[in-house]
Amino acid sequence: MSSENSKHSIHEIGEKLAPLLERRPSAKELEEKHVLLSSKMAPALHNAKHDLEKSKILDSLQNKLNNRPDRDELVQNHIIKE
Repeated sequence: MSSENSKHSIHEIGEKLAPLLERRPSAKELEEKHVLLSSKMAPALHNAKHDLEKSKILDSLQNKLNNRPDRDELVQNHIIKE
């Protein structure tokens, strides 16, 4: 492939990509959709933050499961039938 043909094909590719790049969502939109990680935090901390959030959710769920009423209490409060 000659240098001129190479430049021509690169130009054609650029013309085809331009409209796609114009429709591309912004980094902020991608962050809001949780596709892109927040740029406000150091990349090394993203995994630690994610793990901490997951742990908090699991702890909360476990706490709710441990404190839920048993069957007898639900019957006594007329929530379920015997």
